[in-house]
Amino acid sequence: MLLAAGCGDSTAPPMRMTALYVLESINGQALPTSFSPYPGQTATVLWETVNLDATGNATTVQRRRTETATVQQERTEARITGYEITGESIEIGPPCPNDPLADCVPKRVGQITPSTLTLSGDLGDPHGLVYLYRLAVRVD
Repeated sequence: MLLAAGCGDSTAPPMRMTALYVLESINGQALPTSFSPYPGQTATVLWETVNLDATGNATTVQRRRTETATVQQERTEARITGYEITGESIEIGPPCPNDPLADCVPKRVGQITPSTLTLSGDLGDPHGLVYLYRLAVRVD
């Protein structure tokens, strides 16, 4: 179940944690799994991690192979951005001003439980995919 971002108590301090999550599946398919982000292109996610730190940073590291009819490329990409947890809801992405005219990168939204992290979308590739991560390490 994915939860959309909503209004909350802006005076409450954000929940922070230190935890490492490892991607288990995308849309219910175990890794490695492929999808087509664009016509004529296939992307295969080999592995991915999300590390949340106590200062509010989320570091996503992904190993992906991209193939077209003429090119095959494999790369590891890392992105550091912020995160916010409210109850069991989580948003990962850069801050965006509260301005309807602001052009902001879409945030990944989802649910966080004691053992799993579920996110919708992919930073830079918001195709409605559902990513399921398992908790690997948590530091209290």
